[in-house]
Amino acid sequence: MSDEEYGEEFENYDDEDFEPAEDDYDVLPTSITKTSAPSIPSQAPQSPTPNRPRSVQQYGRPTSSAGLAGRPLDIPQMPALTDVQQASARKKLTAALVKIKMLSLEEITIDELFINAEQTQYDLFSMGRGPYAGKKAGAVQTNDDAKEEECQTDEIEFSSFASQAPDDRNSMTESEVDQSSVTVSAKGSAAAAAAAALPAPGRSAASMRITNMEAGMELKLASFMRWAGPLVLAALGIAPNSKKISLKPDPNGGKGFAAGISSLLNPDLLSNRPVTALAFAAATGGEPLVLVAYGPVGAQLGGAELLKDHTLATKGCLCVWDLSAPAAPKAVLISEGSPTCCGFAPSPASSVVFAGMEEGGVCLWDLEESESLHPTESVGGRSICTRRPAYTTECSPDLDQSAAPVTSLVAVPRGSRSTPCYLYSLSAWGGVNVWTMNMLSRTEAASVDLDLGMRLGSCVRLIKVSSNVRLGMAALGPGNIDTGTMSVMVQCSSLQPLAHNPRHFLVGADGGRVLKGSWVGVAPPPKEYLPHDHNAAAILKGTGRSRVPSCVTALHVSPVCPWAFLSGHDDGTVALHSLAFSTAAIVWPAVAAGGVKALRWSPARPSVFFVLDAMCMLSCFDLSKNRSSPVYSQSFMVSSPGGASLATCFEVGALPQDTASGEQLPGFVVGYDDGRVDFLSFSEQYIVQQASEAGVLVDMVGAAPK
Repeated sequence: MSDEEYGEEFENYDDEDFEPAEDDYDVLPTSITKTSAPSIPSQAPQSPTPNRPRSVQQYGRPTSSAGLAGRPLDIPQMPALTDVQQASARKKLTAALVKIKMLSLEEITIDELFINAEQTQYDLFSMGRGPYAGKKAGAVQTNDDAKEEECQTDEIEFSSFASQAPDDRNSMTESEVDQSSVTVSAKGSAAAAAAAALPAPGRSAASMRITNMEAGMELKLASFMRWAGPLVLAALGIAPNSKKISLKPDPNGGKGFAAGISSLLNPDLLSNRPVTALAFAAATGGEPLVLVAYGPVGAQLGGAELLKDHTLATKGCLCVWDLSAPAAPKAVLISEGSPTCCGFAPSPASSVVFAGMEEGGVCLWDLEESESLHPTESVGGRSICTRRPAYTTECSPDLDQSAAPVTSLVAVPRGSRSTPCYLYSLSAWGGVNVWTMNMLSRTEAASVDLDLGMRLGSCVRLIKVSSNVRLGMAALGPGNIDTGTMSVMVQCSSLQPLAHNPRHFLVGADGGRVLKGSWVGVAPPPKEYLPHDHNAAAILKGTGRSRVPSCVTALHVSPVCPWAFLSGHDDGTVALHSLAFSTAAIVWPAVAAGGVKALRWSPARPSVFFVLDAMCMLSCFDLSKNRSSPVYSQSFMVSSPGGASLATCFEVGALPQDTASGEQLPGFVVGYDDGRVDFLSFSEQYIVQQASEAGVLVDMVGAAPK
């Protein structure tokens, strides 16, 4: 049908057969007037585009432009709404107006909503866009002509072995295996073949991983042999080479503190060296070891005299003594400075020894290092190995700012092989620094070339994690206070970490105060502890006498009751404190003549402690028998050919009496100003615990703080 015939038939349609659809409106005006649509002009303005027929859709049917020309549009009149419909419409309108008022609109700008990333040629190809639209891949090079060949690597012969040891005994974690420090060559082995088969970028990393794994297996084997060796010897009826402590009878006939005595002295090396610090090795270490720190010969003369001589006598010295062979020290450690405090690192780094120096540095020695790495010195016609520090902080850039003498150095165990412990160092002017000890593998140690404090060949170092920790009430002030100013600095002498939370610690300071600090966060109150006497309280308030208040010279936390601790003062006062109260639970005024040099709790009895004063008098307090005065005192001023030997330091501990049986021997060590050291084992009355003394200390200090 042509267009002309279609147009003529379309104009002949009648509108009578078409009825408009009624829309269901809820809201309509009450009256609707008939309106007419604007007429379409007969002649439209000329347009650049050609004329084309218009189609208008009205009531569902199309009409031509010719039929609408000059005709008004008829709009049907809607019937009026009933009363019910009007009421419903008003109700809906009212609800709609209320909802509109409750709505609030905000205009939000969205930046870069339609930004598309630039497409690469490969992206356009994979999506079929751009120049690749409508195209398809004809062929792909899949290397079908490649030939399969056999591997030329020879198969390695291996055998299966079995062991009766439990699989989980002395096992190592993956992190411990990665930190193994033994270097094993993998050339010509299965490790070399496996590493060579890898691509070049990952070959070195795989070689390191395989090497460390083999080193970890050797460490596991060595640990297993140390455990299984004594069992195998016992099964074969062969007695192991056990180490026993041999003691001489006490000259006092057992009437004093000691039941036996062993003297530690090497006159050629240690004569006239003052003993400055003492430390016991862990009782579970297997060997009865004692660490002794000595000052230079003639240290009382001052630094000017020491600078004139550059021999071994003018250097600081530390000796590791094995009480099963006390004729000579097991190891001799040399330092350029004068040691003031020392100790053994906890397991698993029990072979590391640390010491704080009078010049402000901290030094470490590794006893497992080969003696070939250290020089030898001729002493008394014998050649001995003098170990130099494996690491020292004396080369640190901030040493000039913290060059105060280190008065206390304490190790807090962490239980990790790579980072076995923290070290808390306290300077004479209240500066507390926290160090972490790192045990490095041979590969890691070789890569650490920027640390000036690490000696060549060493595998241990210190990293400072916190410095200038604020103490006492100063911790509540603003954080921008400089702890190095004279208005803030306090004289301090002793530091003790708290057993229940090693991040918190106690520091003995001047004014009779014991300050509490924390290197993580803020320590809970009370921040300061004072002895309960009117003199100290009045002086701190500014209304007391003109005399200078006493300084705290010694601290020790009870190993049985962790919230109880002792404080000793330079005026001879001893106080027993509880962490829950700022004032002391009990005070013993002026019980030590000339001031307290050291005080320690007994390692065997919870209600017994010992006090060493400046007059070399060692006093024993037994709280289960007498709470007002010491029960026994003994002088440790020893006569010698050159004059009297004065006791300078004192330490208590427990050592393995027999390495085969594992029996412990409690005792104490006394050091003198002429280089002499005596180990004394406690008599029976200071070892056997009484049935009624378990709760004596708790009754005096109260319950544990919450």
